[in-house]
Amino acid sequence: MKKFTSLLLIVIMLMTSSCSFDSNALSRDDDLVIELLDYLQSLKTEYFMPFTSFEIKINEIKDGKQPLHVAFDPLNYYFVCGYCYCPHEYEQNLYCCATSYIWFVFDSETDIPEYYYGAKMIVAFQINKPMFVTDLLSDDVSAPNIEHFQIYKPNFENGFNVNPAITFEESFILLNDDDKANLYHSTSKYNHYWVTFPTLYLNEKFYITVLLDDMTETHLKYEFGEYYDALIGIMESERYTITTEKGKTYCYGLISVESFANGIIK
Repeated sequence: MKKFTSLLLIVIMLMTSSCSFDSNALSRDDDLVIELLDYLQSLKTEYFMPFTSFEIKINEIKDGKQPLHVAFDPLNYYFVCGYCYCPHEYEQNLYCCATSYIWFVFDSETDIPEYYYGAKMIVAFQINKPMFVTDLLSDDVSAPNIEHFQIYKPNFENGFNVNPAITFEESFILLNDDDKANLYHSTSKYNHYWVTFPTLYLNEKFYITVLLDDMTETHLKYEFGEYYDALIGIMESERYTITTEKGKTYCYGLISVESFANGIIK
């Protein structure tokens, strides 16, 4: 009876909600909601991914995938949160009732409430908008909008979140085979490595980074394949290094995105 009363309350609120409620809510068939639900499902799924390489990704572009260079704005973001009535004990770890969540949009991290219309927040996503999206093959083609999502962990005090937003300012080339006007992607997706080239902004230019640690000439020839000579010809010989907080140093080769676009894939 208690569960029935809660469900009836949901229906009544959705039917009699104010304009403010409607403007914050997303329908379950919204493309972003579908993407977030797929992502939550993927966390419980084991994937066996095929082999890929620099050569394979270039060939995928030549076979029709759209290379979209995107850089995300760390200051331009919003939040999408899933709320649930009568959640199970471990719902916030398992997301077993994700298809029943009610999804709301919040412009700021400080606007996120622990409970909304009586429902408890189960999961929150931070969505960063792009600074730019560029089709590397054509200046004439309108590139789709790309937004990046990632799970965000709030901390509630007096009913509202007090944790700061995540600083996210990454960039990459996404190999797109979709015709949608709005795309949603995450560096945490199981297939991220398979559909992207990582990029880095350095000295007022964007570069594709190539991890060179333990990469012998034989390994590099295998990675670059038929494009080895062309890529070696444009890859900067002076290595770029990153040292982690734990003291591990990673070395990278750098290929300018401009040279890659004009000299390799066009």
